[in-house]
Amino acid sequence: MGPISLPLIVMTGCFIMLSGLSACVPGTGQHTVSKGPASTQYSQGIFTVSQADRGMVLFRNECARCHGNRLDDGTAPVLLGPAFLETWNRDGLDLNPLLDMIRSMDRLGAKLTDQDFVNVMAFVLQRNAYPAGARTLAPDSVSLGGIHLATIEQLPPPKSVPPPAFIRGKYGIIPLSISPRQKELEAIDNTQDWLTYNHDYTGRRYVPLSRINRNNAGRLQVAGTFQIGDEINLQAGPIVYDGVMYVTTRHTTVALDAVTGQWNWRHVWEPRDRETGLGTGGIAIKGGRVFRVTADGYLLALRHGTGAMLWARRIGDPLRAESFAMAPVVYKNMVLVGPTGSRNESSGWIGAFWVKNGESRWRFNTTSGKTESGFSFLPDRPDVSPDGGAIRTPFSIDLEREELYLALTNATSDLSTNSLIVLDARTGVLKWRESLVPNRAPGGDFTRMGPLFRTQVAGQSRNLVAMASKDGILQVLDRDTHGPLYNTSVSSRGNAVRQKAQLGGRPGLQWNGPAYSPDTGLLYVPTGDGDSPGWLTAADAATGDITWTYQATRPMLAPVTTTAGGIVFTGESNGDFIVLDALTGEVLYRFNTGGSLGGSVVTYEIEEQQYIAVVSGSPSPAGSSDSPGSSSVFVFALPK
Repeated sequence: MGPISLPLIVMTGCFIMLSGLSACVPGTGQHTVSKGPASTQYSQGIFTVSQADRGMVLFRNECARCHGNRLDDGTAPVLLGPAFLETWNRDGLDLNPLLDMIRSMDRLGAKLTDQDFVNVMAFVLQRNAYPAGARTLAPDSVSLGGIHLATIEQLPPPKSVPPPAFIRGKYGIIPLSISPRQKELEAIDNTQDWLTYNHDYTGRRYVPLSRINRNNAGRLQVAGTFQIGDEINLQAGPIVYDGVMYVTTRHTTVALDAVTGQWNWRHVWEPRDRETGLGTGGIAIKGGRVFRVTADGYLLALRHGTGAMLWARRIGDPLRAESFAMAPVVYKNMVLVGPTGSRNESSGWIGAFWVKNGESRWRFNTTSGKTESGFSFLPDRPDVSPDGGAIRTPFSIDLEREELYLALTNATSDLSTNSLIVLDARTGVLKWRESLVPNRAPGGDFTRMGPLFRTQVAGQSRNLVAMASKDGILQVLDRDTHGPLYNTSVSSRGNAVRQKAQLGGRPGLQWNGPAYSPDTGLLYVPTGDGDSPGWLTAADAATGDITWTYQATRPMLAPVTTTAGGIVFTGESNGDFIVLDALTGEVLYRFNTGGSLGGSVVTYEIEEQQYIAVVSGSPSPAGSSDSPGSSSVFVFALPK
């Protein structure tokens, strides 16, 4: 029998790319396939339980960041189930190639021993239902060459229980409060609270607070540090209401005092299905309910005073790569949200779900342009192909017209999906769309939603919307005529024209769009470019002319917040929280949090004291600094 060529396996983070592996002949460095069946001495187990336990600890510490704690819930290819077995449980294939693959984790600098690598392999095999026994698996190529997974009988799989479509809370589905109300959510001048991911429906990320300003920002100090947990992919945007801050990690929702950090409650979601994606953008809050989405496709409603679950509704299917990362948006009696997974060739959509029980109100399919009322979960849709159109960033809403503005990303075959889409917020019916990057190559997410604002252009008042994208182009459109006003380069790869973007790296925006200050008339755009320096660019909102730029040492992933104090807040991937003069870009304050900043930066007022909250921790495996730090919230204030 000749050498067996394995399919290409692309693994990021812990593992590397492997192709055409076969078993190793000692002393030659070459791989061949052992002939004949494996010895029956291995049929009763090839590793011990204690060995697999040691491997589990190593895997969680060194590999889970990319491959997930469950081996099938990370950003790298899965190491569990059919995908794993198709590659490694093949006739004539021994364990040497598998060990070679696992050894490649050392690229992270873990400096594991050969026995450590074998222990990790034992854990992976145990998770794939290979039985443990009395024999310890050793890093010996001769012994490993005699072990063939195809000849070892796996343990019977546990009975599969379909994930429930709806879970009713233990204490019922009725909240104990009616606050905050819709009127509070619609207030753009709210200084006490931060009620949506971008502060309010306009998406401007502007707060009319000036207690902290360009004259005193240099006196800021840390008022508190709140530990959230050690989970990765901390992209959350804190929500602050009535003195309580709500923060999410992958499974956990925490409510804590926004000044002291004392925990009010903590809710931990237990996944009911396979998880896809790692991050979560945060919560939405209205009428005594806290809403969030999960990596296994559920929309949750929690009591905002106690954290008790009211209900959980399954709205997405992880097997169709429908993962959820954005923070939901609540509008009137609906929760608005959509999946982010169409880079994995699933069809994008945005749905509206009733706040009382999560039942569907309407669903707009982003690639077909069709709206369904009373959408029934996972219908058979042969007319819709997997064309991308994911939604990564929160929506903006024109309250006067009840228009919902959203950015579509992740083109896979329909190149027009990198677009601005405007829907009727009540019905989900398409009102208009504008393709922003029509010649975008398939394969990656792209456009980022920006603010809705009104400003003077050539002496006339215009209603505008700003967008930006991974090609480093800031685009502004007229919301009345639907036509473009200008486009401007805001990154080293942009050239102020509609261009075919370069794949890879961090050429433009990541998951946060521009911010707008009505005081300065400027748009503020954070960008990044691979491991090169990032940029914060201030552009005239009426003309697109660049007013100033700030160069960071690492890509800038965190959003920007502007205030009436003439300053802007943001963060860098190296962990620096920075305050800049909104007119000049001068750095007024800098503090290193010890962890990458990719989550939100918010500001609020309690008892006549202004606070700034910064989320610190690893925002993603690819976007972290060398020291990502633990998941924390830093709160800053002026000395009393």
